[in-house]
Amino acid sequence: MLRISEFEQNLLEACYSGEPATISATRPAEATRQNIIRADFIRFLALGGDDQNPVHKHGVQMMGAWIEEQLDLSFGKTSSLFFSNYHFNQEPIFLDTEIGGQLSLSGGTFHVDKGNALVADGIKTPINSIDLTSAKVSVLVDELDA
Repeated sequence: MLRISEFEQNLLEACYSGEPATISATRPAEATRQNIIRADFIRFLALGGDDQNPVHKHGVQMMGAWIEEQLDLSFGKTSSLFFSNYHFNQEPIFLDTEIGGQLSLSGGTFHVDKGNALVADGIKTPINSIDLTSAKVSVLVDELDA
C-alpha cells in the first residue's frame, strides 16, 4: 500500500468533501516534511481519484503546499484546480488539458530550469477562468553563444 503524508491525507479528505486543504496561509520558503505534496498525488486527484477516493465536483483546492516533482496533466480532463500560496519545484504542464472549471494559480512560485514556465498549449477552460494573481515565475535561461 502506498504511504501518503499527513498533508496528502488532508488533501484527499478535502477533495472528497469539496473543501480546500490548507497547510499554511503563506507561501512556503522551503520544503519541509509538513508542506511537501507529490505532483503524482495531485495528478491522481485532479483526474478524479478512483472508486475508493472520489473527488468532489469542486476539484482540487490547496493552500501553502510545496509541490515536488513535475505536475503533468497533459491530455487529461479535470474539474477546477485551485493552488494558492504554493511553490512548484518544477514547471507544471497543462498540454491539451481540459479543465472543466477554473484554473487558479494565485500567490505562488514556479521553479523553472529553462524554457517554458507554464506549458499550457491547447489548454481548454471556460472563458476568463485562469487566475495567476500574485504568481511569481522565475526562469533560468541558458546563455547563448555569441
